[in-house]
Amino acid sequence: MSIEFLHENAIAFYNFLLEEEYNFFQRHKVGTAIMNLRNLEGMRKNGDFLLRIGKHQGFLGITIMLILKKASPGLYKRAYKSIVPIARYEVNKARKVTQEGRILGWCRLVQG
Repeated sequence: MSIEFLHENAIAFYNFLLEEEYNFFQRHKVGTAIMNLRNLEGMRKNGDFLLRIGKHQGFLGITIMLILKKASPGLYKRAYKSIVPIARYEVNKARKVTQEGRILGWCRLVQG
């Protein structure tokens, strides 16, 4: 496995995750978070490498569940109910956001 392979797949995964976050905040009409996600999207399109790290990055960001959600939504729902002990009205409902609408955990990786 090459570093290029890891790099390409990490970019694809974080693109999925960024899209998922954007869709979540669109549904809940959180304009400041949407604006900040658009800024992240702009960085990504400029070739910057984005990562989601640290506490509060979420169930989709730290497991393969986002990939499963895209590939098989029905299986994802069944798996989520088995894995997460507390039943919730909306799956993955929580997001940590600052007063300025910045979503915790996103960072830009740059070469020094």
